[in-house]
This record gives sequence, structure tokens and C-alpha cells, in this order.
Amino acid sequence: MQATTSTSTIRRAIDIGACLAILLLLSHLSGPVVTPLPAIGTTASLFALVILALLGGVVMASRASTRDRVEVAILGMACATVAVEVIAVLHFTPPYQTDEAALLQAAGTLVLHGRNPYGVDLARAYSTFHVSPYRLTPLASGGFVRRLEYPGLAVLVSAVVVWVTHGYQATVVADTAALIMVTVTGFVLLPAHLRGLAIVAVLALPGMTGLALDGLIAVSAIPSLVFAVWRWDAIGLSGRLGRLGTAQAAALGMACALSQIAWLVAPFLLIVIWRQRQRELGWRIGAALSLRYILIAAAIFAVSNFPFMFASPSAWSSSLGAPMFQHSIPLGLGLAALPVLTGVGGGFLAGYGVGAACLYLALLAAIWPWFDRLRSVALVLPALPTLVSTRALTEYWVLLVPVWLVAAATVAAQPRDSRRPSLAKARRAQMAVKALSAALAMAGLAAIGLAVTSPAPLSVAVTSAPIRGVPRSTAALGVRVKNLTDEALTPHFVVTVQIGTAVWLVRSGPHELAPGETASYELVPPNPTYEVPAAPVQVGVLTNDPETISVSPLAIASRQ
Repeated sequence: MQATTSTSTIRRAIDIGACLAILLLLSHLSGPVVTPLPAIGTTASLFALVILALLGGVVMASRASTRDRVEVAILGMACATVAVEVIAVLHFTPPYQTDEAALLQAAGTLVLHGRNPYGVDLARAYSTFHVSPYRLTPLASGGFVRRLEYPGLAVLVSAVVVWVTHGYQATVVADTAALIMVTVTGFVLLPAHLRGLAIVAVLALPGMTGLALDGLIAVSAIPSLVFAVWRWDAIGLSGRLGRLGTAQAAALGMACALSQIAWLVAPFLLIVIWRQRQRELGWRIGAALSLRYILIAAAIFAVSNFPFMFASPSAWSSSLGAPMFQHSIPLGLGLAALPVLTGVGGGFLAGYGVGAACLYLALLAAIWPWFDRLRSVALVLPALPTLVSTRALTEYWVLLVPVWLVAAATVAAQPRDSRRPSLAKARRAQMAVKALSAALAMAGLAAIGLAVTSPAPLSVAVTSAPIRGVPRSTAALGVRVKNLTDEALTPHFVVTVQIGTAVWLVRSGPHELAPGETASYELVPPNPTYEVPAAPVQVGVLTNDPETISVSPLAIASRQ
């Protein structure tokens, strides 16, 4: 009786949190929205009244059937609120807020015209969809990302949505549908007393809704990934995948065919399923079952990407690997941000990528010998190395929260009784894997240590800040750069202001800096309509070979 009362209290608290999460999202639609678009404000006010009524129902309901109906109504209001939020965003912010949203819609449009988008320069999409230069991804080689870098199923989905919506903010529409699917999927798959957490995780988390409204491609992969990790410890429990296990394998393949964020989780999911089944069913059956699971996932991935793989294998493969191998500037708030935030390091940016890869493999290997200890957090582990990578984006963590939530709530806390072979060969294999994991971890830490301690190769100082209120032709920024190394370097410039980081163009200055040489550069903004902000500006100087970054102290733009 006490356990039932405790569960009921937890369920009521979660449902209250879900109602408050919806009210929080509705608060974004109040104020300035009401005057220029009264319908949105009126709808938001009516929705708020309904949520308050449902909140009263949560507090007063005593019967389980009544609570079930109230929770379904809360879910419906959550989905409707997300839809209204999107309508408001599309009305007031027509430009795309991310480069990948514009690239994906442009790729989908090309598919509708019978063209293969991989390997095509899609930079024109930025002007078509009015993407700010400060929303583009700068590269250490100079310039910014101009080509499609995402799997084929995302392109096909984009083509369908472009066809349905006639091209109006198609990526945002697709991501919003995915966000609603995440909420509904989590609600259905979670245990009854916890299913309100699906609403809380999507609507209350900082940035979750914003990522969908910005058109991030990774959002589209989360519904499939949530289903793939649901009760993963029961996949193949009888020795056969069955219909459900087959569907979950297909869902994993679909998630991998939509976004590389699923690639981060997939190896860990595969190894825990293999390890679980191997312990319970033996090596032969466990290996055969896991192989069938992998083949189904791989088949779904291959089928959705086949048209592009067949049309241009090299362009397709290089595009999908670009996010991992291209030299983008440090993004996010991980360890790689030290050169930008504190001026520490910057002379060996590749060390962060190498270190993150080694730590990822070390954690993957560690699951085998320490399965009992790590199985409950196994799907969280792949996100940890992102903290030391050059792309330490918070979206990796925010988007994976629903995945972790469903896995944690539906997987048994302790492994079932299993075979525990005590063969000397098995013990030796475990010792070898432990040694491999330790060696990879030490190699990763060594690479990260070199990255942190390698000084920036260039000394950078802003000699004249751009003047506010003048046209682009005269809004120049003067920079003095000194090469502190014993090799010639080719500098590329980015400027960080309050709204983001963008590549600035060199009006004057040498193409290459000789060892010990000091030179002055004059930089101009990338946008003819650029307005110099009152906030401080910081200049970053990138080199591609070797991959480095050097930053200047902050400078304030002067007034005319």
C-alpha cells in the first residue's frame, strides 16, 4: 500500500511538472506576440486556461483511469503548444537560424529536380534563406561549410517536406514533427507513472524546443533512437529477434540514416545487446543474434542511402565523414574552447579530436570487462568524449536526454541470471580488453594534454576596431599578427561578436607569414549590410596545416 501511495505521489508530481513545462513554453508567446499577431496570443491564453484546468485535474484526480485521461489531454496540449510555437516562429523569424537547415532544404530541392546533392556547392542557399554569416560554420582552411554533410534519409525526408510545404521553412516543419514524435513516443514507451517525464524532457529542457525551431537535423533522429533503446536488455531474450527486435533494429538503422548523432550511440547499444545476450545464451547464439540485429540496421541504412551511394560513392562518403574530419573552429563549451575563452593552448587543435576518439574507444572497450558496473550508464558514456572534442556542442547532451530517460526507465537495474564461464581463455580475453581500454585512455589523455599545453603559434592584436554607423566599405578592422614559430603559416581570420562568429575578408595583408614575421591586416565584414555592434569583438586567426587557432584580446568598436 505504501509503495502504491509513493508511486501515485511521484506520478502526480511529474504531471504537475509537465503542466508547468507547457506553461513555460506558452509564456514565450505572450507579450510582443499578442499585438502584431493577436490570434497567436489569444490561442496561447486559451491554451494556458486549459492547462490550468488540467493542472487542477491532476491535483484532484484520485482514480487511475481519470489520471490516464488527464495525462493524455496534457500530452495533446503539449503537442498543440509546440505547433503554435512553430507557427509564431515561422511568422516572426522567416530566416533560417542554422546553416544546416538551409543546406538540407537546398539538398531536398535538388532531389526533387532529379539531381544528386552530394558534392554540390550549396552556398547559394544561405542567401536564399537569409542565413546570417554569423550562423555559418567557419573552417580552419578559410571559408565555411558549403556542402551537404548529412545522411541520405534526412535528404529524402527533406525532399518530401519541401514538396508538401512548397519549400516554406521545410526543415523547421520536419523537425517540429520529429519533436512531437519524440514526446508521443516517450509518453507511450515509459512506464505509466513516469510517462509525464516525456513532456518534461522535451518542453522544459533548455534548448530542446529551440533546437527544433532552429532546424537542427539531429532532432529528426531522436524518435527512432528512443524506440531503438527501449528495453534493450530484452531484445532477443528468447534467442530470436522476433518482430519487435527486428523493428528496433530497423529503427536504429533509420536513426543512423537521419543524423550522425545516432552514430555516437549505436556502437554502445550494439555492444551492450551483444554482451547481454552472450552472457545469457552463450557465445554462439549471442553472436548470431547480434549479427542479425546489426545486419538489419545496416540494411535500412544502406537502402535509404543507396541512390546517393550509387550516384557518387566518393562524394557521398566524404560528405558523411566531413563533420568528424573537417577542421572546424572550436565550437561549444568543452575543453577545446580554452584557447578562445582563456588563451590557453591553440597550437595543436587536432589533439582534441584525437583525444576524444581515443577516449570514446576506451569507453567502448571498457563495457566488455566491466559490463555489470557500466550497463546502466552505457548509453550515456558515448557523450562524455564530446566534452573534449573540437565540437563540444550542448545539443549532443540535450537531444539525447529522452533517449537516456527511456533506456533508464525501461531497462532492468540489474542483469538477469546468466552464464558465467570461468574458462581461463575468457579471463585472459577480459584482461586483454582491460589493457586495451587503459592504453586508449592514456593515449587520449596524452593527446589532450599536448593540445592544452601547445601554445598558440601567432600573436594577435587588434590595432583599430571598426567604426559603428559607417558603410561596410569603411567598417574595417585592423589586426597585427606575428608568427612565433619557425615555419611559414597561412592565416585565415574569423571575428567573434555578440551574435556569433564569422569569417571576415582580408582587404590587405600578406597571404603567408614567414617564421618570425610581423604583418598588418585589414579585415572587412562578410555582409554588405553588416552593422558593427557595440559589444566587444575578438579576432581569431586560424591555420589549417597545422590546425591551430590564435586569438586576440577583446576590442570595443568605436562610434563615428
